[in-house]
Amino acid sequence: MITIHMAGLNIGLETETPYVLRACAAFETAAPPEFTVEATPAQIADERAIHGCSAAIAEFVCLYRAIAERLPDYDRFVLHGATIETGGGAYIFTAKSGTGKSTHILLWLERYGERVRVVNGDKPIIWKQDGLWYACGTPWCGKEGLTSTRCVPVAGLCLLERAQENSIRPASAEELISAIFHQVYRPKDTGRLLEFLSLLDGFLRSTPVWKMGCNMDISAAEMAHDVMCAARTDE
Repeated sequence: MITIHMAGLNIGLETETPYVLRACAAFETAAPPEFTVEATPAQIADERAIHGCSAAIAEFVCLYRAIAERLPDYDRFVLHGATIETGGGAYIFTAKSGTGKSTHILLWLERYGERVRVVNGDKPIIWKQDGLWYACGTPWCGKEGLTSTRCVPVAGLCLLERAQENSIRPASAEELISAIFHQVYRPKDTGRLLEFLSLLDGFLRSTPVWKMGCNMDISAAEMAHDVMCAARTDE
């Protein structure tokens, strides 16, 4: 078993799989776990059957799903999105898989260098602490392996989509609702689902949300940076 520390929690993983242990090494802690999860052989087999992946990758996915199920008990939830930090705030870019979230944050890194740091490339944990919302790095970070162990106050959320020309504007309530439920983990347990929905509602009410059409040109990062960071400065 390994215990990892992320989003302020110590979580035990019942595993001896080398792939999982390597992926989680930067998050390992000697502290006792607050809860422990495991991936059953049946769960791993189902994941492999659906996605055609190796047993190790299937276990890695199932472990995070088990963690996500428990997170609302601790005022946290999982959001599918690539997250960067600049100016002390975290900006989350969420979209369907394959849209180019990781490519977009790499454009930020190319354009702004050390002014930007990656928080997580794929599945950060959103954590409510002392009235603030934080985006936290996890070992589950996409094929590029972009992550950190840090938690950063959320400054904005962006609904990303591909477009030939760059554009960005505040997202409408209808756009947000139709997009966001495809990008979060919804617990199976009824009590946790209700707690999650309450957390999600509070997060969205507290967070500026944009709708962005972007190409893969560096000007997309410049536009997003100028609009989103300016909005934070104006508060």
